[in-house]
Formats: sequence, C-alpha cells, structure tokens
Amino acid sequence: MRITVSHPLRPRRRSLNTARVAASFGLDVDPTDRLTVAENLPVEAGPGRITLFTGPSGSGKSTLLRAAADRLEADGRPVVRADDLALPDRPLADALPLGFDAACALLSKCGLAEPRLLLRTPAELSEGQRFRFRLALAVCLARLSDEPGAVVCDEFAAVLDRTLAAAVAHNVRRLCAATGVGFLLATTHEDLAADLAPHHAVRCRSAGPPRSDAAEFEEHERPLAGRRRLGPLFADDDLDGRISFAGDLFLTTASRGDWPAFADWHYRAHTVGIVRFGVMLWHGSQPGVRNASDESPHEAEPVGIALFCSPPLSLRGRNQYFGSGARWTSAGLKAMNAQLVTLARVVLHPTYRGCSLAAPFVAAACDACPFPWVESLTQLGQTHPFLERAGFVKAPVDPPAKRGSRPNDLRQHSAIYGAGGRGKKKGTLSAASHAKSRYAAPAYFIRDNRSAPAVLEANRRDRRRQELEACDD
Repeated sequence: MRITVSHPLRPRRRSLNTARVAASFGLDVDPTDRLTVAENLPVEAGPGRITLFTGPSGSGKSTLLRAAADRLEADGRPVVRADDLALPDRPLADALPLGFDAACALLSKCGLAEPRLLLRTPAELSEGQRFRFRLALAVCLARLSDEPGAVVCDEFAAVLDRTLAAAVAHNVRRLCAATGVGFLLATTHEDLAADLAPHHAVRCRSAGPPRSDAAEFEEHERPLAGRRRLGPLFADDDLDGRISFAGDLFLTTASRGDWPAFADWHYRAHTVGIVRFGVMLWHGSQPGVRNASDESPHEAEPVGIALFCSPPLSLRGRNQYFGSGARWTSAGLKAMNAQLVTLARVVLHPTYRGCSLAAPFVAAACDACPFPWVESLTQLGQTHPFLERAGFVKAPVDPPAKRGSRPNDLRQHSAIYGAGGRGKKKGTLSAASHAKSRYAAPAYFIRDNRSAPAVLEANRRDRRRQELEACDD
C-alpha cells in the first residue's frame, strides 16, 4: 500500500485566541494550506507481518500508524486496536475468551506470567501491566477472527522498563510467526527493533519525509557528507545546567536545498530567497565522536536550520536604525551586499523548542556567518526574546500612516517589508504575502556581527591576500 497523509492548518474549533494566533502568523488564510506528513509512502502491512513505525515524538509515526490501519480495514482485513479495547471487570484468569491453558500461555508471552496477577482484575493492575493485558487481549481477538487479523498498538512498550520491553518485543515476534497475526506498532524506542525484527520499518524523522525500507532512496546514505563541520553548539565548560543531550548537539553548514525539510514548520512562505550562508543544527553522534548522553551512539538528525539571505533593497527599520534613506547608488548596493545579510529563516523542530536552545543556536549561527551585520524582521520576535538573547537589538517598526488609507492597506503595510512608498513604480507585497501578513506587526532586529569569529577570520584572510598582492607588485 502507499499512504499520503496531510492535515489542514485551520483549527477544528475556532475561538478568539485561535483567530489571533492564526492571523498574527498567517496560518488561517488559504483553506487549502496543509501540513504534509507523508506523500505516496510505501508501507507493507498485513497478517503475518510486523510493521514498525519509529521516530521522535511528534514526527508523524502515530498518524501513519492510524492511516495504515484504516487502509487495512478498508481492504476488508480484521484490525484490532489494542489502545481502544475496553478492559473487562473480571480476573485475568477469566478475562480472555480462551481455554485456561491457552489463556495462561498467551498472558505469559505478553509478560504476565506471575500467578498472583491472574487473580487481579485489570483495574487493579499498574499501567504497564494493563498495557501487557491489552496486548494479550488484542492478540486473542485477532486470532479468533475468520482470518488472522492485525493488532495495532501505538506507543508500544512505552510504559515498560527496557528489559521487560525487550522481552515483550521478542515474544511478539514469536507470536507473529506462530499465529499468523500481524502487528502494526509505533514507538519512540528504536532499541526494540532488534528483538521485534520487523518485516517492514518506517523511520519518521525530526525533519524531512519519513523513510520506508520498501523505498529506493535517492538521497545520500551519509547525510553529513559534504558539509563543513562548525563544531558543537555548546563548549564542554558550558554544559552545566543545560538539558542532558546538549553535548550531542553540533553544527554544520547548510544550503538552500536543506530548507524543504523544515518548510512546513515555518509560519510564513515556504519559499526562500537567495541564500548567502546557512547553518544546520544536528542531534546525534558525529563520526569519530562519542555521544555525551548515551552509551550507544545514534544516527545524527537535523533538528534546526538558520538561513542568511540577501537583504531586501530597503527596510523601514533598517533606514531608521542606520539613519539612511531608501534610495541607493550602485556602489551603495554593492557595499550593502558585502556587509549585510538578513536572517530570513530560523526553525527548530517542535520537539526542541522550550529547551533554551533557540538563542544559543542563533548566536552560534551568527558567529559562524562571515558578514559584519545581520538583520531580521520577524513577528515571533514580538513575543519571544530569543533574538535579543542572541545579541540582536530590537527596533520596533511602525509604518507611516496615510490619510484615507484603510487599516492593513496593501501599500501602507508593504512599507514595513521594504516595498510600497510614493510613486506607482514602487513595488508592493504580493497578494499572497499580504494576505498572510496583513495582521502582523513584525519588529526589526539588527546584530553588530563585526566581532564574530567568522568575520574576524575573513578579515584576516583579506589582509593576508592584500599583503601577498602587495608583495607581488
């Protein structure tokens, strides 16, 4: 089967607060706007097969699990959803519709071999014990159908300790082989794959589309290949008080081609202009470097991106901050392009937000950026101080009021973004951009980046080149 899953961005229930969020960030404009989880993803599932969906929380594995289960049901296959089963009010010894010996054997394979537990009702069990009973009940019901069915279980073994989880996973593999029952499982714990030995696996990622082992990948097997390493996000002496995996975060260069993997998490346009410099944030093990928070290194994944683009011709906030005009000479434009870039895109995967990483990431990205000045124009900066914590200065921007203009007038609002102004030849925002931003009131931020290590290094190279040229003369 092939699965395509996407969600509309508009909320199911509208309120004043959801309207405020959507209007401020341009999320409630086009009813066709959707967040795509997977497109034409090959998934192999059915009786006698274990299909495993893994990945971090929020990466889409539960959504894909439900979609695969719905597809099996649509094809007429029996499906038992373990998470939705009602728990009977009777002792476990009487709770399965099987003979006593068969029921005890099945409960044992699901980690309920202790005789004293057989005397208890599900309501008397712990959460982990109830999970194991639901699994046994689901397998039992799938076996009793006219043809072997499929058991669907989200957050598989998430409430179990790792040793017990491995034991249950091992026995699920044996049950699949012995009974012909299929299993569709989703979990964040990728260590279970060794004991489950799934027939088919789908790996959901923090950024980018999910990977199916039934697909032929065009992307490179080594995602870090060809990237320049920029070092760890935090120095060893700066890890105290940080989140436990802070030592496993590192930086590389990024390019415009990396943006699509993060575009769905950005609240504005999914396109990006001319990229002058880019930085990617990774979580995982670097080649030849041991993980700081895990004895067993895991594959590095991109979890954040910062893209520095060519600056727009004119920004009202820039003009106010530098005291410059909106008119430029060719020499002035050349100088601006050499001295200034716009931090146009900053995205952290939602899992990593709220971990005090945004400001250090932006600061590190700017330190690696070889331009003396970095500016940004963002709505998010009005409510979150991460740019100021990264060394930016905030300069509020108010477009000039014009007589006879309506609130959020296209030309008036375009002045914030460097468009509009007097004269018909002056451009304005596109209709799509204006629709998404007409209720936004972004702030202008500027960072004096002249003391950044990358800028100092670039200056040293320029001086050295000039000295060599002088010697040649």
